[in-house]
Amino acid sequence: CQPIETLIFNTLDERYFGIVTEIKQIEIENKIFLQFFNQTRPFHTLLLCSNTEQSLLELKECITTSHHTLTNILLTKQVLYGGGCSESMQIFFLKNRMNHLSIHYLLKIFRNIIHAQYDHNYIIDRIHGHLWYLLENDEISKTCACELYSITDHHVQIEWRKLFFYIDDDNQEENKIQDHNEFFIRNLYPKYLDNFHMRTNAFKIAIETAINLHLTSICF
Repeated sequence: CQPIETLIFNTLDERYFGIVTEIKQIEIENKIFLQFFNQTRPFHTLLLCSNTEQSLLELKECITTSHHTLTNILLTKQVLYGGGCSESMQIFFLKNRMNHLSIHYLLKIFRNIIHAQYDHNYIIDRIHGHLWYLLENDEISKTCACELYSITDHHVQIEWRKLFFYIDDDNQEENKIQDHNEFFIRNLYPKYLDNFHMRTNAFKIAIETAINLHLTSICF
């Protein structure tokens, strides 16, 4: 098939690149995709065929709508984290038609992610990019926000990144976070929805997929 360009990253950050170690053909909802795996990076590439272009165009308006909706349910202009948890729900939507149970869990995830920035300090794991609560006794919550992963599931060698929120809107200072001997400057009030650039689109698509299913009457 003729591949089309779907994502453009204006960065040379080495974290976004890896060596291809395996290529698999996968089937989602009777559609065939090629997935490229790598050994050194947590990100994998899904090749979209040209016949999916129309579907992407149909979802374009949903992206704008969902982005507007999400930014307006926030009490402050703080960032929404937990793209990995929403990504899990996207996979669920692709494999199963939406029903009342999936709607319940989707709303639960969004509610947990939004509430977390006011009720908890939390961390995001480097492997899955999922959101975990940091409890008062400095212990990590047993499950992530979407409850797909538990703390005992292959988290022995994980490296954690602590992310703390400040409710005061007047606090505009920048915070330096050390990450693998490199310093990354993170503004406390960024304008995008997810801290990981690679997951920004995944977070939007998770919501637009739900909206599109609803608008096409697949959801009852």
